[in-house]
Amino acid sequence: MKQIFSRRGDAAFNVFVIAAILFVGGLIYYSYYGTLPESDGTPPKTEVASEPVAPASSTPEPQLSSPPPTAPQTPIQSAPPAPVAKTYVVEINDAGFRPSSLTIQRGDTVEFINKGKNEHWPASDIHPLHDLCPYFDPRRPLASGETYKVTFNEARECPMHDHLAPQFEGTIIIREKSGAQASASLAGGSPAPIAFSGARLAGTSAPLLEYNKSDFDKVLASDKILVLYFYANWCPICIAEFPKMQSAFNELATDKVVGFRVNYNDNETTSDEKDLARAHGVAYQHTKVLIKGGTRILKAPDGWDKARYLSEINKALSS
Repeated sequence: MKQIFSRRGDAAFNVFVIAAILFVGGLIYYSYYGTLPESDGTPPKTEVASEPVAPASSTPEPQLSSPPPTAPQTPIQSAPPAPVAKTYVVEINDAGFRPSSLTIQRGDTVEFINKGKNEHWPASDIHPLHDLCPYFDPRRPLASGETYKVTFNEARECPMHDHLAPQFEGTIIIREKSGAQASASLAGGSPAPIAFSGARLAGTSAPLLEYNKSDFDKVLASDKILVLYFYANWCPICIAEFPKMQSAFNELATDKVVGFRVNYNDNETTSDEKDLARAHGVAYQHTKVLIKGGTRILKAPDGWDKARYLSEINKALSS
């Protein structure tokens, strides 16, 4: 009986120990898992700890130096607009042309108006064929009040007359368009120097050249004064006088004058030189012609010495 009781007491004790262990384990499980929030099946997010922000420094930040000054840029200048063709009016009446000399640009038009009571017939030289500028000829007289227009498309001189009254004379001077000159002067504000191709006979600042049409046209389109000497190689007066002209040009210190020796009525005379003589009505060798601004200002067939050349040229420069 005692042994049986003892075994029953051991078994009860064992049950008690096991129950105590389960009870304590249950308390531990509940104290940990019973306080957790319910999960929705989404894995928990990982939180990244933010780094501490450094406090603002009281030391001022260094200032960047200002950029170096840039060189001033030269403004781009546009090319000058092309010159617009113009129309000029020349009246012709019973006393002649008004104006009798007119300077225009290539492409311009001249309108002749008969203001007289009689008929008039403006046309280019040479009378009576009008072949120097053959396009300048109405081919019939103009009645009183009638007009005639002609456009000049070639840079040259066209001397004119009244076919019905040849003693009435005049000149139309056609210059190259000024757009080229304006373009050349953009960079420095003054025209570019003229490059001459003809032989230089005298002068440093003011050249005295053997005539050629290319050089002549360049000077005619510029602001320079032209001095022409019509020279014949068989003429004793020309042979004696021309060295005086050379001496005068050697003394000129201005670049505003250009001279030309133009062959006249000898075996070296070209067709261009013949046209030039006709344009200025030159009838004798050793004739001098001065041109300023495209207009003839002097024609003199008498003999000149060095002093006379300098006097007439300086007079033209100052006028």
